[in-house]
Amino acid sequence: MSQKLFALALVSAMFCASADGAPAAVERPVLKVGDSWTYKVIDNWRNTSVDTYTQTVSKIDGSNVTFVRQSEKHGTMNVTETPDLNALTGVSAAGSTMKYAPDSQLLAFPLTVGKTWESKAKFDKVGSVLSGTYDLSAKVIDWETVNGYQALKIVYGGGYQSSFGARSGSGQMHETIWYSPRARAYVKLEYHDTNWGGTLYNRFTIELVSDHVQ
Repeated sequence: MSQKLFALALVSAMFCASADGAPAAVERPVLKVGDSWTYKVIDNWRNTSVDTYTQTVSKIDGSNVTFVRQSEKHGTMNVTETPDLNALTGVSAAGSTMKYAPDSQLLAFPLTVGKTWESKAKFDKVGSVLSGTYDLSAKVIDWETVNGYQALKIVYGGGYQSSFGARSGSGQMHETIWYSPRARAYVKLEYHDTNWGGTLYNRFTIELVSDHVQ
């Protein structure tokens, strides 16, 4: 049984400009309490919107950034991330809360075109017997314009292993995000995975509807 494993990566950036006007490097993000982003979730199997949510920075301290996520479908939930905005606790597209150790390991600042890294983490679904690990390779592809934003395209791919009670198995995961320094967030995310039998299972897209950043 496959689950959506990635927490939402809401990130901002300070950057220096390259000769062609595109940022040369995106550094560790800096957010402010009150910054918020509204997203819609699209089920790619049915090509329909299945949820809209707003995620707002509610607290920042030395080790964590806390967000309040208000979803039309799933109500109010909290998300906690590191200063590099890798999830410690996150919410899947299906509305379930996930815990990550040491964290989601999805972002590796500074981000530059061509940079690669390994994303490895343990995950546990809160209130469930579902747990596992994933091991992904990440690469920053290039700058693209998406929904009016200049964004870095980052591709992740690899495998996961999970257990659900006495049962266990493995599958493949693939995610692409387009991260915009101006929006201080990703402006689009595409995700798909396979179940333990190798059949395509989860398929969805998340798109930024609006942002309010200081």
